[in-house]
Amino acid sequence: MKLPNHLSANEPQVEMIPLIDVVFLVLVAFIYASMFMTYKSGLPVDLPKASETKQVKSEVLTLTIKKNGLLFLEEKPITLVHLGDALAMAKTNATKDIALYVVADREAKLESLVNVMDLARKAGISGLTIAADKDFNSTTIE
Repeated sequence: MKLPNHLSANEPQVEMIPLIDVVFLVLVAFIYASMFMTYKSGLPVDLPKASETKQVKSEVLTLTIKKNGLLFLEEKPITLVHLGDALAMAKTNATKDIALYVVADREAKLESLVNVMDLARKAGISGLTIAADKDFNSTTIE
C-alpha cells in the first residue's frame, strides 16, 4: 500500500490563523472581565453615596457598622466596650502606622460612628477612612 506524498485538495485542513484569533479573543474577554472584579472587605452593608472616593493602600483594620448598631472588627463581632482595647492593642502590635477603614451602613446611627471615631482617636489611630459608594448626585443636597 502506497501513501500519498502530498495532501489532496479535497482533504480538510485545520487553519491556524482563525484558531489563534479565537484564543486571543477569549484571552481578551477574560482580561476585560477581571477588570470588573473588585475586592470589598468587611460584611455586606448598604453604603452611603459620595461625590469623591479614593482607594486606601496601607495597613488597615476594617470595622463594619451594621444598621442595627452591631460592630464587626475584621468580620468578628465586637462590642463598643472592647473596641477601644482592641484598637489600642492593634496599634501597639503594628510595625507601622495603621488606619481604620469604617464600613458603615447608610442607615446606621451617627452616634455609633462618632463613638468609633472617638475610640480610634484615643487609641492613637489617626488614619480613619469611611467607606462610601461613588454614585452620588450632588444636586440632591439642599
